[in-house]
Amino acid sequence: MVLQGTLKIKRSQQHSGFELHLIGEKIGNWILDDSMKDIVTTPKSDRPKLPLERFVTSGPPKRIVFIGTERALKDAESTFRRFSHADFPTVQTVATFERLQSAMLAAAQGFDGLCFLRGGGESTSFAIWNDSRLISFLLGLRKPFYTAIGHATDVTLADKYADESFVTPSDLGSAYSAALLARNKRESLERSLDEAIGKQHDLQIDKDAQLKLQPSARISPQIKPNGICESFSPC
Repeated sequence: MVLQGTLKIKRSQQHSGFELHLIGEKIGNWILDDSMKDIVTTPKSDRPKLPLERFVTSGPPKRIVFIGTERALKDAESTFRRFSHADFPTVQTVATFERLQSAMLAAAQGFDGLCFLRGGGESTSFAIWNDSRLISFLLGLRKPFYTAIGHATDVTLADKYADESFVTPSDLGSAYSAALLARNKRESLERSLDEAIGKQHDLQIDKDAQLKLQPSARISPQIKPNGICESFSPC
């Protein structure tokens, strides 16, 4: 059979080895039929990954939307608000393929990047984030996307394909605010540098103008009565 879910590996409490726990559901048989190919086929990405800080700080300003459950969005925004008062657009949705697909299509029209957030919980509730159909759809948008799904022990297929994955929604909110602060600091330094260069340019223009207004000096020799030229001085 073909199973879809989360595989956990942890040290055994009963012996010196490890225990494997597979939590999921049966989605098909070992011999794939046409209806199963889209689910179990490994998605392919031909776009280089772009870390969140580089995405935010490089080029023109970016618009990012945060899509997730109510609790996860609140956790991320509360951390974000400690350091920044910038816009924090959110879309609250239930994690089903159809609803996420609808939210992503709407967000892709007005945003440059997407963040997906979900708090910890039962492993079976992460099934959508291990669905290759969702990953293929995300990759087809050709926009950077970032994940903060579950806790440190929860690793999903979406995390592996994301441009960057964060342990918790709060971590993502903190990283986003830090990236915005870095961008603001860089832009402030660039403005200060431009102002300094502009002032230096204005000073040079004033100096050149003053030199043009001064009368030109003519040099003539001082001749002694005996006809010998002794020195030169301006008239």
